[in-house]
Amino acid sequence: PDEVEIGQVIAHPAREAGLRFQVDTEAGVALDEVIRQAASHDPQVLPLLEFMLDQLWQQRTEHRELTFDAYERLGGLEGALARRAEEIFQALTPEVREAFPSVLRALVTVGQGKGAEAVSRAAPLGAFPDGSTRRKLVEAFLDPSARLLVAEGNGEGVSIRIAHEALVTHWPRAQRQIAEDR
Repeated sequence: PDEVEIGQVIAHPAREAGLRFQVDTEAGVALDEVIRQAASHDPQVLPLLEFMLDQLWQQRTEHRELTFDAYERLGGLEGALARRAEEIFQALTPEVREAFPSVLRALVTVGQGKGAEAVSRAAPLGAFPDGSTRRKLVEAFLDPSARLLVAEGNGEGVSIRIAHEALVTHWPRAQRQIAEDR
């Protein structure tokens, strides 16, 4: 989508839901415009935008306003996903958190050579045995309240993948693990 369409993706659903975006009177700009500008720089931004807007909606005021304060608490467009991932991660038991490197290795591949990018990949859900710490971590990230992993397929053919590539590129914990593994 172009910048105008991104603006519509942001503003139209909010308007339909009876929400309004806070306006920074000092800077003379509305929050939806700030988000549109941030989102217009990356053609792969739609899933991240959806996630951030959902998180912003969950923090709306009692007057149905989406605020700059909430946007900044979330870490902006790219920080929202990383903060949510860290919250979910920290809520896990230490034993389950220890499974993180193994789970990340199953869901991310790194090309050869200096500067090679980390890219997400699908993994069969069966690779994470029921009851294992790896499976508990996967289930926490799959939970609809987390929305960090997604499952596709059915029966024996279910696979999981990272819901948003930004999880790999903007979550410091994932970045550190990928750098260590590299």
